Amino acid sequence: MPYPRDRQRQGGYALPLALVGGLILLLGSLAAQSALHQSRLRHASALGQRRLEDALASAAHQLVGRLVAHHSCLLTLPLAAWSGPGSACADAAAQEWLRQGEVPALAYRLEAWEPAAAAPGALAGEGRAGGSERIVLELSRRSGSGHPPWRAAFALDVEGDPPRVLALRELGLRGVRP
Repeated sequence: MPYPRDRQRQGGYALPLALVGGLILLLGSLAAQSALHQSRLRHASALGQRRLEDALASAAHQLVGRLVAHHSCLLTLPLAAWSGPGSACADAAAQEWLRQGEVPALAYRLEAWEPAAAAPGALAGEGRAGGSERIVLELSRRSGSGHPPWRAAFALDVEGDPPRVLALRELGLRGVRP
């Protein structure tokens, strides 16, 4: 009966090889799945950031539209001077209406409105008359929605007396408001 005894001495290699191959396939598929999930998360984050930028740009357009239509005397005044003696065209309720608002995607708050004289042709390389101004405004998402209050800055090009809006350009997100 040499046959059973020889079989006991002979080691099997098929089962360990199959187990190692299965583990390699499992690890490879887990790595591929992790890479796919990371890619989807990055894409979702970038899409959410772009939606926020678009919503804040809509809010900036809405704010500038309100100012031009109803309170154009405030266009060339800094935000701190809106409640001063030079802002007779907007009472406290109107100023609060301008400082906070809502667009369909978010509620916003005006954080800064700073007019600064611009050199001729200094705005985006365009040649303009010497009387042009650049207004930098910052808007933030109002807190209370469970999301961080991101800020975005915009440049508003204004010219003439009475002021006429030439362009509103995005300067990008500025991070979370402290």
